[in-house]
Amino acid sequence: MDNSNQSIFNSDRDLESSRILSVWLERCGVKRKTILDEINKGNWGADSIGIKSFQNWTSFGDSAKRISASNLEITGKRVVAIVNWFFTEHQHRANSIINTEELQRFITIYDDIPVINQLQLHRILHDLEVELGERKIEIPVNSDWKK
Repeated sequence: MDNSNQSIFNSDRDLESSRILSVWLERCGVKRKTILDEINKGNWGADSIGIKSFQNWTSFGDSAKRISASNLEITGKRVVAIVNWFFTEHQHRANSIINTEELQRFITIYDDIPVINQLQLHRILHDLEVELGERKIEIPVNSDWKK
């Protein structure tokens, strides 16, 4: 792939990532600064996120950017921290903030982050599917559990 095609691909991923986050932001109705403060206060194991970066990640338009950091490990932690914040907020709301199609698409955009972070995102997706009734939990019954 030549550089121009790679640039277009990255631009598309930037736009799609920021589009999804801007939709979630709009649905939750919480100010960016409040969200960012809560994420930065959390113990997610990386440096704090700046407001300008967060605004670029959650604004759909010319300044749209994918979530980033100095390396992929920190990027992965940031992606998980942000998705986790929106999922946690989603769980406390009567109206949905996140849907599974958007989260699945979001996960594919960040296919370059470390496997541990990809697994964390898939766990959030699983929990969302269970919560929305899109996935049934089937736990085998052990009728002999007392023995």
